[in-house]
Amino acid sequence: MKYSEAKIGRVFVVSVEDGERLPDAIETFAQEQNLTHGVVFMLGAIQNGELVAGPDDPKANPVTILTTMVGRPHDAMVMGTIFPDEAGHPVVHLHGTMASGERVTMGCLRLGVHVWEVAEVVVMELSGTKAVRRFDPEVGFSRLVPDPED
Repeated sequence: MKYSEAKIGRVFVVSVEDGERLPDAIETFAQEQNLTHGVVFMLGAIQNGELVAGPDDPKANPVTILTTMVGRPHDAMVMGTIFPDEAGHPVVHLHGTMASGERVTMGCLRLGVHVWEVAEVVVMELSGTKAVRRFDPEVGFSRLVPDPED
């Protein structure tokens, strides 16, 4: 286990509107607010997108992902993080669970979904940490490095 300590900085209440794409809308917001480290909580609804729903073969390198489509609107509860990539740009990582009727699914929103009507988002800035996302070519995705000086 690796870790670093952080403190809560600014707290934002954000309404992401109908048709806006996640995680893009939150990354744009973070860039506009000069926010590179944070935690994201979202309640609302999503539609029209694709979720990462796990690895196809957990032993394969690089990892090949499984995906699932979200078509019609689904109620969603999402949480995630914001950490900078190696170039310093904020990158949002969101996972959520969503339901439409009896269909319940969960996954990573990194491939993109659209908000249906509204998504209520709370973003809490984390200060005092230098955590960064570094691309790991062995697995084919970025990993969080809590203390890049270690």
